[in-house]
Amino acid sequence: MINNNINVQSVSRTQLAELTYISRKTFLDAFAHMNNPDDLTAFLTNHLTNESLSIEMADPNSEFYFAMEDSGPIAYLKVNTGDAQTELKHNDGLEIERIYVLKNHQGKKLGHRLIAEAIKMARQKDKTYVWLGVWERNADAIRFYQHNGFAIFDKHEFKIGNDNQTDLMMKLKLD
Repeated sequence: MINNNINVQSVSRTQLAELTYISRKTFLDAFAHMNNPDDLTAFLTNHLTNESLSIEMADPNSEFYFAMEDSGPIAYLKVNTGDAQTELKHNDGLEIERIYVLKNHQGKKLGHRLIAEAIKMARQKDKTYVWLGVWERNADAIRFYQHNGFAIFDKHEFKIGNDNQTDLMMKLKLD
């Protein structure tokens, strides 16, 4: 059920601590049970800190958004264009690099809402497609993206600590 009291808003620099918290919490909730704890710790230490997220926020080609409820942020989205994209870096594409929902708010169609926001942004920026990478072992996420019109077109390596993993690259062509 979609909650109409949820607002999607740009993350400001003053919300860095909240962004760091939700980034780390949702990543651990999603992947801790499927990864080596040392590899997860290394990933969190190198990629999801106040410092690293502050650097990402400073990139004009990267944007962060919160899905907000009265209690605060309950999900977030990171999109990239241009050189901020992790792979393709084509001017006609927009990458959804991260889309995560707090565990106790899953099932509220927030993922659908955030994808719709990313597609809307892509159209406003005159992009011809939206793409993302999803871990090949995350079958639920793959089905979710396929349900939303994304199709697998390639794969790339994603490193968690010392563990080289394979992400499936998925693309949605826009009309």
